[in-house]
Amino acid sequence: MTFAIPQWCWYVAQYVIEARVTNCAQPSLLIESVLIKADSPEAAYAKANLFCSSSEHVYMNRQGEIVTQRYVGLHELDSLETGQLDDELILNVRLVNGPRGEQADLLVRSREQLSLFGGKIEGFEHLNQ
Repeated sequence: MTFAIPQWCWYVAQYVIEARVTNCAQPSLLIESVLIKADSPEAAYAKANLFCSSSEHVYMNRQGEIVTQRYVGLHELDSLETGQLDDELILNVRLVNGPRGEQADLLVRSREQLSLFGGKIEGFEHLNQ
């Protein structure tokens, strides 16, 4: 079976992020959506992985605690059927209830499991709400 993918210039990458707060024993897991501008699904996948592998963010939250966010991997990648947008604009961030810390890898999907390439994952329907 051949899977035809329309060629769009915008894609949405969802990253699994581990967020650690100073003096907090257990990290939180987030799903962050980011816009990717690319000429093809393959280029979007390459760019999404490059962004993920080079990203760590440290900031101070409203309570004055230091938060370190580490990108664990790619959770989802799909095309965005729209016109002009800014590259790598964060669309949303969701707190993940369920897997924690050392289980972050459970949220990361392989290329074949991403919607853009026709994949579906059983058992993670609650993350797509």
